Amino acid sequence: MLRVAQAAVGSAATLVGVTAPHGPAVVGSRTENTLAASAALELGAAHAEGCDAMLLGISTDAGLEPLRELLDIPVVGMLEAALLTACQLGGRIGLLTLGERMLPLYQEQARRMGIAGRMAGWAGIELPAAFTPQSGDAPEPAVADALAEHAARLVQDQCLDVLVLSGAVLAGYRPAVQPRLPVPVIDGIEAAAWQAVALGAQKPAAHRAGSYAPPHGRRVTGTGAPLARRLA
Repeated sequence: MLRVAQAAVGSAATLVGVTAPHGPAVVGSRTENTLAASAALELGAAHAEGCDAMLLGISTDAGLEPLRELLDIPVVGMLEAALLTACQLGGRIGLLTLGERMLPLYQEQARRMGIAGRMAGWAGIELPAAFTPQSGDAPEPAVADALAEHAARLVQDQCLDVLVLSGAVLAGYRPAVQPRLPVPVIDGIEAAAWQAVALGAQKPAAHRAGSYAPPHGRRVTGTGAPLARRLA
């Protein structure tokens, strides 16, 4: 994801990648998503200092709202960025992901964002090969072929204007899929990287009132020291 995001924005920004030291290896349920959100809060508290924006490299945007409350820099999620970008490119939006169980999580996010009415097609396919570490920087041809086949069917069946590829392991597959589809394809990590650059460059004021004002005077146990300090 770091490689794809950095390639997308080029010299417009320098991205620093950090990975959670604990939590689920793959998020495929609400339970795992909650664990991932906790890890994301720890990472944000520990690494936000000196950065202009934070980009969440997880397709469910786990921890997005709490991080916006906790930090004084913009926080951008892959899913939200992809869907908002898609809204700017067409009326009927589709989303292709891995595993049908993930669809309700994404649908809940779309409702939370208020754009459920723009979502015209959903598909979650079983593609175990996508989770196998790639041998190089190039996408695996068999995975790209399967994505393109299912994506083309979804676009045609639902008369889509835009298609979002949603899944952290699908980062970097857009160039291999786009030439085979007649509508724009959005990669969440690319969309989020550009939005993070734009928001970071604007240097918006930090929240000091309202529901996103950071919590203060809170005592927590069992967390890392940076998170505990921010809450205190």
